[in-house]
Amino acid sequence: MKGTSAWPPGTSAMARHIRDFDWDSTPLGSSANWGAEVRSVLMMVLGAPMPMNMYLGPDLLLLYNDPSCELFGDKHPGALGRPAREVFPEVWDTLGARLERVLSEGRPLTLEDQPVALDRDGERAKTVFNLHSTPILRNGEGEPIGVVTVYEEMTEQAVTQRALRKSEERFRQFGNASTDVIWLIDVASGQLDYISPAFEDIWGVPCETVLADRSNWADFLHPADRERVMGAMPRCTRGEKVTTDYRIVRPDGEVRHIRDTGFPIPGPDGSPVRIGGIARDLTDRTRQRKAIEDSERRFRTLVEGIPQLVWSATPDGKCKWVSPQWTAYTGLSVEDSRGHGWLAAVHPEDREEARRDWHHAETGGDLRGEWRFRRARDGTYRWFQTRATPVIEKGEVVEWLGTSTDVEDMIDLQERQKLLLAELQHRVRNLLAMVRSIIRQSAEGYDDVEDYVAHLTGRIDAMARTQVMLTRKAGAAVDLESLIREELARVAEEDRLAMAGPSVDLSAKAAEVLTLAIHELATNSIKYGALGCDGRLAIRWFVTRRETGEWLEVMWKENCPEPLGEASRRGFGTELIEGRVPYELKGEGTMRVRPDGLLAEIAFPLEAGASILEVGPGHDQGAGR
Repeated sequence: MKGTSAWPPGTSAMARHIRDFDWDSTPLGSSANWGAEVRSVLMMVLGAPMPMNMYLGPDLLLLYNDPSCELFGDKHPGALGRPAREVFPEVWDTLGARLERVLSEGRPLTLEDQPVALDRDGERAKTVFNLHSTPILRNGEGEPIGVVTVYEEMTEQAVTQRALRKSEERFRQFGNASTDVIWLIDVASGQLDYISPAFEDIWGVPCETVLADRSNWADFLHPADRERVMGAMPRCTRGEKVTTDYRIVRPDGEVRHIRDTGFPIPGPDGSPVRIGGIARDLTDRTRQRKAIEDSERRFRTLVEGIPQLVWSATPDGKCKWVSPQWTAYTGLSVEDSRGHGWLAAVHPEDREEARRDWHHAETGGDLRGEWRFRRARDGTYRWFQTRATPVIEKGEVVEWLGTSTDVEDMIDLQERQKLLLAELQHRVRNLLAMVRSIIRQSAEGYDDVEDYVAHLTGRIDAMARTQVMLTRKAGAAVDLESLIREELARVAEEDRLAMAGPSVDLSAKAAEVLTLAIHELATNSIKYGALGCDGRLAIRWFVTRRETGEWLEVMWKENCPEPLGEASRRGFGTELIEGRVPYELKGEGTMRVRPDGLLAEIAFPLEAGASILEVGPGHDQGAGR
């Protein structure tokens, strides 16, 4: 009756054969009734990687595992459950004696390098075995009820095959544990013999996809890389080692970067029989490299785009890199600037200070200094503000990163601002003094308040017009002709005027005094002189040279059709021309009333800033500061 037991468990071929065998027809009876010692030994035999046999009962009935099937050749599967005498009659003389000895004595027995003539696939084969036999004891310590034998075939071919299997097993263990994809291609068939499990993680598809048909691998290649990559395999079959970088497109659309190295594996005649390869996923590394490159590009763009001179130095303050702006400005290349070469661009008077600033920074803190750097294109020196911060790793300074900013214009502006403030303060004081003088002088000789207010207002307005001209551009001079025309345009027709003289720029103080003088002369002329009748007015000015330098001479000459009476008093205009001009402008001033009209002459040195702080084009810059 065919066996229907569920024992022994397991999925191996021999486990199924043993379950299906009709053990009731043998002296052993149903496998369900076998003792615990038999069951435990049988489970060990079925799980062993080497050939193992069990011989049970007085007849030594045979049970064996999957590896023994290869040794048995065509004796399998008929050998199962039969007496060993019937299965191996050709070797029973030696085998039987050995098994009976182990069974009778109850002790293990090992025989090495035993020649055995074994029928395999219908032919008698000469083989060599190491045999290790151990008794199976009832209840683990009672009488022997069977023998278990481990067969280690030592025939040269078997040893070679066993070594090959071990090598392949180690290779598969290595491949299965590798995060890289390891692959083998049979040159003759063109099919994949092996591909490691990492393929599924990287390509995103089961290994069977390409094991079944290697051409499916090309479907995952990025279209832009496909032609180039497909040309690499023929080179391997010709004996070349080829490394190729390419991209794949996974089923989920993700693009991954691969570096694949293929190499030929030669056969006995030296020609390739297999192509081996290792494919490594470089996606993360590629992304990291790209991120670094992007960061470096952004940094380089920033560095090259800012106006500052950027540089880096070693922990002890020796220059190791400079930006293109530094080279363009100083004319010193990176090589020229390395070490202490950068000091060649520093003004000689500032070099010792630069060394002191560096020494102070090295003892703790940031680098701060203001030195002058030489501009290569014209040889001038300009002030730069230099700042640097240490880069610290694990508590140690590994380098310095710094910038040098051109502050020449800022320093000029600061100094200009100081001068402008001083000018403003001085001008306000002068204006207030002038206003006090105008008020005091205007208070005399007027019969009523309205006349007083009119004259006072006119004089203050004249001063205001001068300030407008002076403040159109800070520090600018005032054109003499424009000043005169501005004052006379309100009181005299053009055809009654005659003006002539060279172009002359007046300082702020000269413009203030001269404006008031012209205003007073025009006001008096309307009231008493040529502009109040049908007379004419001639204004001439000259630049003459005296021992002290250039002087401006201005002549105001009126021509009246009728003789004028003698002046009855000295007014504000007389006081201004004959008193304030000498005082404020270190000059000369006279007024004479002639029968045909007034003649006024004013002269003073043309010195910028003779009476007030001025900001002019002669302001010193650069190395001369």
